[in-house]
Amino acid sequence: MEITFAQVEGIIGKALPASARRHRSWWDNDWLSQVQSGFWLDAGLRDSHVDMGKERVKFMLIPEREEKYKAFFDALLKDLRNRRKPGEMWALPDGSRGRNFQKLGGLPIGSAVGDPSVSFAHRRRLRVEFYIGRGDEAKNKHVYDTLHTHRQEIEARLRRAGVREEVSWERLDHRIASRVAIYRQGSIEYSKLELDRLRVWAVVTLVELRNALSPFLPR
Repeated sequence: MEITFAQVEGIIGKALPASARRHRSWWDNDWLSQVQSGFWLDAGLRDSHVDMGKERVKFMLIPEREEKYKAFFDALLKDLRNRRKPGEMWALPDGSRGRNFQKLGGLPIGSAVGDPSVSFAHRRRLRVEFYIGRGDEAKNKHVYDTLHTHRQEIEARLRRAGVREEVSWERLDHRIASRVAIYRQGSIEYSKLELDRLRVWAVVTLVELRNALSPFLPR
């Protein structure tokens, strides 16, 4: 994957520091001396080539991470299929692609306005979310704002279902999309036992987040 420095700025929602355009070392895959590299390393990526003149950077998947991500998300998809009940689950993909995130089909079914997904996020967190990014910016923000007006009821539904973590309401005004997310500490570098526990948590939380949001989604 090769992108321009300007595209990187669009993703993070702010300008890169001047040093990113002056010093190749800013792009080093070293999160001890270059803290910003944690963003792409946490996502299982490393930059393999930087063209300072053309302001382009090429990222590649770290092979070991790719295998671990695929194993985790393939198992998660299998768990979701095994617990499928009429009217409960959304359409699921056949398999994962070895990335740090997995989309799970649109909601609401039949007239999707967003996508439930699970991802390994920055700062060693696993994120379960409803990602609202299927329309233009105005439509996406309208869907988010509609959900947010029902915030108290949605959070109460989640608490009654046993979800203990706080809901993170992220309008993302610097981006086209928005998200409603729930986080838990977790890294793909965890042990198998810890990853199994994370996966169980993610499956349960996905189902409950879907159930809590569905009554308030525009169709």
